[in-house]
Amino acid sequence: MMHLENGLFEVTLTADSHFDLEKDHSEYQYVLNPDSYQPDENYVACRIECRSQDSLQKIALIGPVETDFANLAVLKENTLYVLMGRGITEIDLRSPDTCVFHQIDPDGYTHGIFAHEDQYLIYSAYAVLCLDSRFHELWIFSVDAPITVFNMTDTRIELVDEDDNRHYIGFDGRRRN
Repeated sequence: MMHLENGLFEVTLTADSHFDLEKDHSEYQYVLNPDSYQPDENYVACRIECRSQDSLQKIALIGPVETDFANLAVLKENTLYVLMGRGITEIDLRSPDTCVFHQIDPDGYTHGIFAHEDQYLIYSAYAVLCLDSRFHELWIFSVDAPITVFNMTDTRIELVDEDDNRHYIGFDGRRRN
């Protein structure tokens, strides 16, 4: 589960283990399926509950089963950015029926999306990927063993891999001390 708020919206994201593409979705106002998953495929549904001053919207976002729900979204003003697998779905919370889908090329399964100024950092099994505000790749920092710890401070990104190696990188993608 993840909870985000910014003064305009309060958003809660959880896995909906009961969601079935073949069944009724009347509890949701919107069902977004950017990868066009079919009922016979393996998928997961992310339940997005969005409260504003005057409404509550429920959105189902369908994505790959390997979705990590710990840090899967960023809320900026009226827009929610949700990372599921190799895609980021950009949802305008004032009009959720239209969304923009961005394909990314991470190194392994993705574990989280974070905002830093007007950039987005995606951390995956073997890398940190930095994207600009239009989701174009700026840089990628890869490691040899799976990342077990990702920590962002004001000045750098700290990574620890499965072999207990520590990596410190700046927000420009260069190695730091």
